[in-house]
Amino acid sequence: MSVGDAELNAIAGLTSSADRVPYFTGTGTAALAVFTSTGRSIVAASTISAARTVLDLNTDTITMGCITVLQDGALIYAMPVAKAFSLPLSLAGTKVNNTVLPNATVVLSVQKNNSEIGTITISTLGVATFTIFNISFVVGDSLAMYGPAVKDPTWIGQV
Repeated sequence: MSVGDAELNAIAGLTSSADRVPYFTGTGTAALAVFTSTGRSIVAASTISAARTVLDLNTDTITMGCITVLQDGALIYAMPVAKAFSLPLSLAGTKVNNTVLPNATVVLSVQKNNSEIGTITISTLGVATFTIFNISFVVGDSLAMYGPAVKDPTWIGQV
């Protein structure tokens, strides 16, 4: 079938198949790509939040794993940056859930590329205060958090 238009002819020349979507590979040429159920769900998502849910991404939450032994100043969390983002001033809107309260006030160091960019202070009542600068990260940067300079015995294995 020829309709006199290179793009329409390119699409008309494809053989339809389940779970495939046409795309242009150049001027007047087209091909079929696999269109998975996940891909269809992402396209069908009506908001960015819905798309994040489909991808099981919650960019508002960073969950830190448990460390068996928290040494003085030990690395608690490290993340290579795969997508540019910014941390808001004082991490506005951030919450900390403590299941074990420290014996004394604990200060955690937050670092970008091995340089401190702020702190997270957690009181004996579990109240967290964030002193973080409004700072941006680009692909290739690293974000890390280090434990208190002097370990708190109640926090061993709890961070």
